[in-house]
Amino acid sequence: MAITRVLVPDSEDIVGKHRVVSQDITLDTSYPNDGYSITAASLGWSVIDGMVIIGGNEASGGYQMLWDNVNYKLLAFRSGAESGTISAPTFTGAAHTLAGTVAAPVFTGTAPLGDLNLATPAFSGTGLTAAGQVITTTDNQTMLENECAGMWLIPATDATAAVLILSNTAVAGAPAVFTVQGTAATDAGTYSVVKNLAPVGTNNAPAFTGESYTPTGTISAPVFTGAAAGFAQVPNGTNLSTVQIRVEFKGV
Repeated sequence: MAITRVLVPDSEDIVGKHRVVSQDITLDTSYPNDGYSITAASLGWSVIDGMVIIGGNEASGGYQMLWDNVNYKLLAFRSGAESGTISAPTFTGAAHTLAGTVAAPVFTGTAPLGDLNLATPAFSGTGLTAAGQVITTTDNQTMLENECAGMWLIPATDATAAVLILSNTAVAGAPAVFTVQGTAATDAGTYSVVKNLAPVGTNNAPAFTGESYTPTGTISAPVFTGAAAGFAQVPNGTNLSTVQIRVEFKGV
């Protein structure tokens, strides 16, 4: 393909002994390595004394267009990419280790009076049936799977030992099934499932006591090491069909 040149209406003029004309030039899909040749004959002249690029479309903004007045060629250049690395900022100054202590967290509140919350059972009901290490309630409960793991099952009869619940099945309005550790026994009385008492209060955040310190030194600015970008002629075969420029020719 070749470039397309369109005369700008009413742009032809005579300045002194020279003719001046403006054209809109649309580049093509395959840039030639030595540029686009534009002859004086194509303008109906005997010689081109010079060409000035006076504008272009948005696509031309990424290119630098030059006129070779010796070989009568339009050249396209574009900036290359930088090649190199940027250093990380570094601190230069005096190192320092703070002197002081960190206080252990302190609990503020009401500590539990005992180990188990006997006054407020997590679950309660009537009737237990034992089979090996599995105890099933004779009443209905609603609980999540293993919600009672780690709690104690306390039967109503003093002679029946409390047992530690290892796991439980999930039930909703059905007898609860516990796997227990200890001596499982059947008991028709009222039972309770209890858990450990929780302290009521808060732990404060650890606090540092000691000297304050502001570092003395400087932080270096990032440094680029490598090759800066430079202008280079567009490679042979580059598609420049979206680029349009307006030029002014001068000649005779």
